Amino acid sequence: MKTGFITQAIDSQSQKDIIESRDLKVINHVSDNSQIVCFSVNPQGSIAIGLENGSDRKEIAVYNLEGAFQYGYSFAIYGTYALEWDGDRIILANCRGDSAEMYDRNGLCLEAGEIELNAENNLYWKKLFERTEMRCGGYTVKFDKNLR
Repeated sequence: MKTGFITQAIDSQSQKDIIESRDLKVINHVSDNSQIVCFSVNPQGSIAIGLENGSDRKEIAVYNLEGAFQYGYSFAIYGTYALEWDGDRIILANCRGDSAEMYDRNGLCLEAGEIELNAENNLYWKKLFERTEMRCGGYTVKFDKNLR
């Protein structure tokens, strides 16, 4: 898993517990009245947008550069989270749980790890939380309003 976080490997039972608690499901549309809380762009032109709508479940919607919905996920997570890409796979970073999981487009968790508690990771969290613009592959994706 290629992430900006420093992570530690976790045992298979801990990975299984994280995956089960996440209860990630693939969706083919997003809920109405959702608020954007995070996003990430990959060099292939996919935009992943993290959404919250006041329910216990959060959502990730993936769009192409033309704005067409490609696929998404619904999942359980408590507290804040951030998104990254590793190629065409999405990394879901859980701030409260100090974990990072990598999912393919079918919702299969390919890897999970523990985000270490250290100054470097705190700075990286701050960078992800404050990001309103991302330049990638010759284009820029920008959100004009504060995300959180």
